[in-house]
Amino acid sequence: MEIKPRIIHNYQTRGKILKRHENIGKNSGVKIMDKVLKNTTRYEEDLIEDLKDPKEAQAYLEAAFDLFEKDGDTQALLLAMRDVAEAQGGIGELVQKTSISRQHLYNILASKHNPRLDNWLGIISGLGFHIRLEQHTESKR
Repeated sequence: MEIKPRIIHNYQTRGKILKRHENIGKNSGVKIMDKVLKNTTRYEEDLIEDLKDPKEAQAYLEAAFDLFEKDGDTQALLLAMRDVAEAQGGIGELVQKTSISRQHLYNILASKHNPRLDNWLGIISGLGFHIRLEQHTESKR
């Protein structure tokens, strides 16, 4: 499946987009901010709607794992997992599909705990996916 460039771009810049959106009114006046908000949807709402499609969710998580492999940013990976969980009905739904308590799952996805491998795999499985190993090619080493 071809990963939509918008999904990758959204994942990489999610925080910047939200921060910029919040600051529009501060620099341009309230009337412009009201007009922008009236004529647009919230970024997060669009993202969650897109992630309801399992192929989109898979592409989003693959992009997150690829970036994690490059930079080791655990928080961004957990944010992507939290976004997919939200699209699939929320943390409550994910709790029912895993053996992780609600509070512990919230803490993991909020980057308050460093999850163990069994928790990582449980969350991925609860989201409807599994991890498959691929051998590195010489160019990736």
